[in-house]
Amino acid sequence: MQSMARPTSDNVFQVAFKVPETWINRADKTAGLMSRPGITTTRTDVLRAALIRGLEALEAEVSPVDAKTTKPRAKR
Repeated sequence: MQSMARPTSDNVFQVAFKVPETWINRADKTAGLMSRPGITTTRTDVLRAALIRGLEALEAEVSPVDAKTTKPRAKR
């Protein structure tokens, strides 16, 4: 069975941190939904995808410049 593409760069770092059991359960369920015949999606694939999507959203949220107006964002 084939698996999803994994990072192969020399600049890849391994990180370890604890997550709640509910996140693991959600990742496992999502992996099952994402898997297709001949292509296995793992919990790690799901968490990696969630992390990059979350980083992109967070970067956009904390960006000092509003992308639409190029004016500095108001502080909260």
